[in-house]
Amino acid sequence: MQPIEIYYKELEEKEILSREEEESLYPLLAIDPNARKRLVEANLKIALKSARSFQRKNPKYELIELISEANLGLAVAIERFEPSKGFRFSTYAQCWINNRLNQYDLFNHSAVPAPKRAYYKSKKISFLKGKDTPLKEILDEVGCTQDDMEQIEQISSRSYVPIDEFHEETISDPNDTSLESVDEQDLLSKVEQLINDSNVLKDKERLCLTALYGFGSQEKQSQASLAAKLNQSTEEIRTIQRNALKQLQTILA
Repeated sequence: MQPIEIYYKELEEKEILSREEEESLYPLLAIDPNARKRLVEANLKIALKSARSFQRKNPKYELIELISEANLGLAVAIERFEPSKGFRFSTYAQCWINNRLNQYDLFNHSAVPAPKRAYYKSKKISFLKGKDTPLKEILDEVGCTQDDMEQIEQISSRSYVPIDEFHEETISDPNDTSLESVDEQDLLSKVEQLINDSNVLKDKERLCLTALYGFGSQEKQSQASLAAKLNQSTEEIRTIQRNALKQLQTILA
């Protein structure tokens, strides 16, 4: 039996906690190692799901390696989790799992940053597809072959992160959180590291940016869906997002 198969078998035997059971462990986390162990083991399947999702987007990595990284993120989460902050451990852990996977990719990939024009072409392709434009018309409009189009979309999805607030000297509208992409790989690295740095952002700020902009293996979430998940208003999420972006902008200025 392969190691991954053994791990799957062990995982099947792990207890799944209800929300009430999970929350009953929170008061014990600071004093009872068994409570921490139980909570971590109950969330191992979340780490596995994240690792699988990440591998689908990054097939160059072995699944067993990604599972290991995801579990390390889970270990960080249990050490830093503060129930008084108001969100569930599973939600908090997902943030750290995604950050760990994203950091692993950041320090192990060797891809050359895509030219900025590929990003703008990809946006044009997305716009035309959204209007149900026939494929031939899209190719003529963008000026590329179908193979080129697929490559542009792949490069753009892997090499760009929305971070215009991180490098613009001014923000014309303080309520505007729309983002454009840049292709400076060193800036991307700095942003990722700052988001992962516990001394820069508060836990909720880190969680919000990770969810709203889809860092790591996480799909982008809307402000409304994240607000519902964290039991907060959309305006509160928008404020957290805006404050976090301003902090990163100041550091990177």
